Amino acid sequence: MRHLCPCEESKFLAALPFVDDGHPIAGWDECLCFALRRLKADATFFKNPTLHFCPQESVDEGDHKVDLPKHLVSARFLKRLNRFAISVKLRDGEIATAHLPNSGRLNEVLQVGNKFWLVRRKSENRRTEFDALLARDGGALVSVDARLPPRLLLEGIELGIVKEFGEIVASQTEVRYGNHRIDLKLINDESQVWWVETKSVTLVVDGVALFPDAPTLRGREHLKLLAELARRGENSAVAFIVQRKDAKHFAPNELSDPEFARILREAADGGVKVFAYKCQVTLKSLQICERIPVRLNLR
Repeated sequence: MRHLCPCEESKFLAALPFVDDGHPIAGWDECLCFALRRLKADATFFKNPTLHFCPQESVDEGDHKVDLPKHLVSARFLKRLNRFAISVKLRDGEIATAHLPNSGRLNEVLQVGNKFWLVRRKSENRRTEFDALLARDGGALVSVDARLPPRLLLEGIELGIVKEFGEIVASQTEVRYGNHRIDLKLINDESQVWWVETKSVTLVVDGVALFPDAPTLRGREHLKLLAELARRGENSAVAFIVQRKDAKHFAPNELSDPEFARILREAADGGVKVFAYKCQVTLKSLQICERIPVRLNLR
């Protein structure tokens, strides 16, 4: 998403009201939507179909491209030390500890001797010297960083691969909603607001991407919140980002968390949109490459 040029920005700001039909504007969202309604009649403002407005609190343009560091360090997995740390053997034989940014079980990649790719992180406040980024699962390259899905989804929107939310003109991440935080808040050029939770998927069995790979109370609560938003008439969705390319479709993991699967089906029946996307993963970059079918009743 690019910022408006100075001329476009002046035009947009001129359309921002202090009141809407005599009522004070409560916040940025109402102000943005009101301005968009005013400007929709102005064909010159929307003549560029790729025009996106990004307010300051939105993700910056440079954040959309999920490029990996140039100098990755290859290693072999030895053991998991705790939820967020693994022991690995580097190519020179040194034993090192790497931060694992994923609390899932990851049994498919946490096998002794399995190949990992790390990035060196230097900081006085860190306990580990490396972050684990990628791993092998058979012939598939898998991203193990569970922090990436919001960025990957935004990049997919920017590239025109993700079209389910319309033409997005503004986005925010980690948005507070009551006592909760929601991954993404998207506003499209029809002034529609979308509340979106993203989930990182690494497990694929016989072409089926499965989530979760362990019971997830937090994941259930996210679904309940999205269902509540749908009941209030809001647009809400959950996007399962499969961080590997070998998935043919997605299904909830009944064996790992049947309660999550049940709540997901109920949420979908109640109006929550359920999407799944797989990613192209290389040693240089990651990006969403394709939407895949969702099968909620796969047993």
